[in-house]
Amino acid sequence: MASLQKDGHHVCGGTLVNEDFVLSSADCFSSSATASDWTVVLGRLKQNGSNPFEVKLNVTDITLSNHTGSNEAALHLATPAPLSDSILPICVDTGRNFSVGSTCWVAGWSSGAGGVEQVLQEFQTSVVDCEDTSSDSICTEALTLEQGFSGGPLMCRQDGSWFLAGVLVADDKLTTGTSEVQAKSLDVLWLLIFKPQR
Repeated sequence: MASLQKDGHHVCGGTLVNEDFVLSSADCFSSSATASDWTVVLGRLKQNGSNPFEVKLNVTDITLSNHTGSNEAALHLATPAPLSDSILPICVDTGRNFSVGSTCWVAGWSSGAGGVEQVLQEFQTSVVDCEDTSSDSICTEALTLEQGFSGGPLMCRQDGSWFLAGVLVADDKLTTGTSEVQAKSLDVLWLLIFKPQR
């Protein structure tokens, strides 16, 4: 899990997809898509408090998706993320199917959760049928999430590994919790950029 920060304050979540890239929501960059305005913090558990395993990395480039229906933003890190037990990339496989009923998790930080220290929150949910939503979305059971979760992962465990199923979308559903959480499915062309070379 990554904390995307502007001026030293958490704005959105993100997900490390390999040592050089973090994937988030394009909506997080409506105020600024200038790379030098942003920092990525990895290995952080608390927004307020001690984090002995965290690493702060600069961003050299932000690429916003221009594919129809896509909502991804790719942040290119200035230096490779130092991988450890606290900092690991998530698996990405665009051929995976996260069918209705699949158990998944969302994670993120917000001022209204996690107490004074704003500890990273994780919530279990299940994939549900998206009624009235485009085919590039994944919907889950209703959860009460706040804006700080935007850009964070919808992740599902399959075959013993965690896979990124989608990127949480910043909209009223995240702030009200009155209907399904919506995440944009990952774009096949986009993810070819992020797959590690073998």
